[in-house]
Amino acid sequence: MLGTVTVTVTPADGSSGAGLRRNVTVAEGLGVAYSPAPRLTSEQGLEPAEAVLTAPAGMTVSPQAAFIPAESVTIRMTCVAGPIVFPLRVRPPHLRMRIEPDPGSGGKPTAWHHLGPLAISESVLRLGGALRLDLPGLAWDPPLEVIAREQVVQVLQPTRQGRYPLRRMLDTVNSHREVSLRITAGGRTAIVAHVRGTADRADPWLPAGTTPSAP
Repeated sequence: MLGTVTVTVTPADGSSGAGLRRNVTVAEGLGVAYSPAPRLTSEQGLEPAEAVLTAPAGMTVSPQAAFIPAESVTIRMTCVAGPIVFPLRVRPPHLRMRIEPDPGSGGKPTAWHHLGPLAISESVLRLGGALRLDLPGLAWDPPLEVIAREQVVQVLQPTRQGRYPLRRMLDTVNSHREVSLRITAGGRTAIVAHVRGTADRADPWLPAGTTPSAP
C-alpha cells in the first residue's frame, strides 16, 4: 500500500462540531534508519546525518541512502509501487529548543529553534522562564552544563517538566560575562545555547542602591 489516506473524525454525539480532518501518508513495509539519532545542534545548524531506507517486496525507493547536511532538516525521496510514484519528505528526529515563560505569567513561548545554538541575552535571564529542550527518542532530560573558558562552572538539572530555569544561572553569567550551555546525549555533546551578560548591571532582586558583593 502506497499513497495518502484521509482520516476524518466527527463528534460521536452527532453534534454540529467541525470535527477534524488529516491526510496521512502510508508506505506499507517501508523501513528507515537514521544515524545519528536524534540529531543534535552544531555551530553550522544540526549534526550532519544519514538516512537509510529499506523497501518491501514490490516497492522501490530512491535514493536508498541519503546524506543530510547541517543546514537541512528534511530530504526528498521517491517511493514506487507498480504504477504509483509517490514523493516523500523524510525528516530525521532532531533536537529543538525554545524559551518558555513561567507558569501563570501570561507570557508566550518563543518559536522552536533548531538550526545552531540559541542566542540568549542577560535580559532574557532576568525575565525568568525556562529553557525547554525537545529530544525525541530519549527517555530522560540530560543535565545542562554551563561552560565558561572551556570549564564547567555550573550544572543545571531539569524540572519534572523538562525545563531548565534560566534565573538559576544569572549569577554565573554575571560573573563570567559569557557562557555556553552544553548537553550530552547518546554519548555525544552539543552546545545548545550561548548566553551573554552585561557588565555591572544592578541585580533587580536587591534593594535600590545596594551593590552586589564581588564573586
